Amino acid sequence: MLDLAIIIPEIVKYGGAERVVIECLARWQHHHRITLYATSIDYKVVREFCPEIRFTFVQLSPYFQGEYAFFLNGTLLPKLWQQEIGTHDLYHTHLWPCHLIDRHPMVWYPHEPPRMLEDLRLSQFPEANPSDVWKVDAQ
Repeated sequence: MLDLAIIIPEIVKYGGAERVVIECLARWQHHHRITLYATSIDYKVVREFCPEIRFTFVQLSPYFQGEYAFFLNGTLLPKLWQQEIGTHDLYHTHLWPCHLIDRHPMVWYPHEPPRMLEDLRLSQFPEANPSDVWKVDAQ
């Protein structure tokens, strides 16, 4: 049994990264000790796909606000989070700016590029059929 830390800036909506984290929690919590670190969590979103909660949640410092927020959130905040995160066997981190947390061994999942860049359902060409994207037209 591993002692795992899962770190994500927040779980308040059901986006792509959040879905990966929730799926990991749902599957891994029965086999490992898991601590989820985030600035905020919406348990309603988590329980939708992970009805049984067997992990510990630790709230991280919130995002900075104001004129220098972008700079502080991208440089200082991950270092603050690093101090708030306990000792674990493995650190599984998601999204920016978690890649700046200096804990080892760490696996960082960037979730980039955004899926919507390639999602043809949002295309401005209504006749585009997403299933046709990979077809090879043999002539």
